[in-house]
Amino acid sequence: MPELMIVQGIRDLKQAGYSLSEVIDHLAARPGKTPCRATVRKYYEMGGVPEDLHTRTACASTGGPGRASSL
Repeated sequence: MPELMIVQGIRDLKQAGYSLSEVIDHLAARPGKTPCRATVRKYYEMGGVPEDLHTRTACASTGGPGRASSL
């Protein structure tokens, strides 16, 4: 469960007052695989630790070009 440890570490650093860029720098300085910036941002902005780390977060549809609208 190293992924859960990374998520928990991101959450702990945020609660300690670290900014997003400081969290990314801190994780990059640690030995081992460094998560990408998008992953760190995702868990930094998330309220808590998800039960399943591999589920996608829900986002609203923008209804942009090329999308059929239902009338």
